[in-house]
Amino acid sequence: NIEDRARMADDFIQEAENDPEEEPANVVTFKMDLEAAFLLLTFFKEHVKWQCTRITDELLVYFLCGTFGWGGTPMAFQIITRTLVWELLNNEKWGFRGRVLMYVDDLMGICYKKDWEHNMGVIKALCESLLGKGCISDSKTEVGRRIDVIGYTLDLDQRRIGVARHNILKALYVSMRVDVDKPVAIHTMEAMAAHASRYKAVCPPLAPFARALHRSYRGVPRDHTVRLQTDAKRSVWLLRVLLVLMELRQTEYTKKLLAFRIKKSQPEYAIAFDGSLTGLGCLWYTISQGNYVAVGCCSIDISWMKLEVSDYQNLVEFLAFLIALRELIRRGCRGKSVALWGDSISALSWARKEAFKSDNCGLALMVYVMEKWLSELEIYDTMHLGHGDSYDENWRCDWLSRHRTREEVLAADLIDPRGSQLTEAMESWKVDETDLLTLCHPVWNVLETEEQFRVWWGNLLALLTTN
Repeated sequence: NIEDRARMADDFIQEAENDPEEEPANVVTFKMDLEAAFLLLTFFKEHVKWQCTRITDELLVYFLCGTFGWGGTPMAFQIITRTLVWELLNNEKWGFRGRVLMYVDDLMGICYKKDWEHNMGVIKALCESLLGKGCISDSKTEVGRRIDVIGYTLDLDQRRIGVARHNILKALYVSMRVDVDKPVAIHTMEAMAAHASRYKAVCPPLAPFARALHRSYRGVPRDHTVRLQTDAKRSVWLLRVLLVLMELRQTEYTKKLLAFRIKKSQPEYAIAFDGSLTGLGCLWYTISQGNYVAVGCCSIDISWMKLEVSDYQNLVEFLAFLIALRELIRRGCRGKSVALWGDSISALSWARKEAFKSDNCGLALMVYVMEKWLSELEIYDTMHLGHGDSYDENWRCDWLSRHRTREEVLAADLIDPRGSQLTEAMESWKVDETDLLTLCHPVWNVLETEEQFRVWWGNLLALLTTN
């Protein structure tokens, strides 16, 4: 997938930085493509029975070789894909110099500029030894500091990866065809949802909206139309905005290669959180060599939000985490990974997957994704803190969410039967995020029209970029 390619490029660039005889400017990326790839795959006669598809109730078609348009072919072709990659990386006979990955018939690699001609010859010789002469599509071979590969643009100068321009235009064309106030064809919604799902890997602000697009046509026959609900309309508006920004402001709305490394790196901070219908409780920890030290806590009153029914419980849990992350950013935490602890399985899942099932949390998740995107923070892992009859593993944050003080929590922590986690060094952090919480309110911000959404979106960006 694209994350593997981004990490491959970043790893090789870092090696170049640490090599006294080389420098990152000498690194190039390349791609090569197999000509009519699936037709290069032939099946043993005894295996043909497994390569078929039904045309009618009474008619089956059996394939003697790979074919385009059948869902099973890419799977069958993996025997060639894996063989080529293994030979290049493990068989010293070929003398390949660099890194390489392959997606079905699309080969992408990275190497030093001086090794490119050698590597191109090696790849061509290997492929032709297995698949016959002429199997490489020379017209599709590219090398440089910036290339498009499997629908994405990899830029080594900027050290970023984004959606290729031709795919941005395709997605923008589909989204601009939609009149959100009129019935929309199912195949159009399918296309938009597919674009949002695919490109959220390099533009995470797309993530919360893919689900609303998919849900808009679920259970409706493909030859029908559908009227869009508010969440789907909002998703269409935002998809348009982000697609334009990806093209016009590429250094801001593409993803750093380093971000894929950060996600896998050990966290330096941990956040524990809990929420009640009247308050939020947060604890912040620093992590060093496996040791966790509580450095801050807060108790935030949200009774003014009037979220008084249990339907909002998962939302307030998520708001507690959102505010805790926001405060960490305010204190200079950027470009790092963070561990997350809480007793709400839903809130932990939303934070990890950047997707939601509750309509109440849609705005809060939009805020979260943009906040995380602009700060270049990544969630390393999540841990569920159980709440049993005999012991609540998250009682400290629970107390804070119910307006207990730092001093009360510290005193109870000293006599905790499972051991103390806190010290007097833990500070009470003053946190005031009234404006941000207001933007997340599911009743006060209905956003039924494009103008309402534009104003809300502008207020969000102004808040996140000035504080």
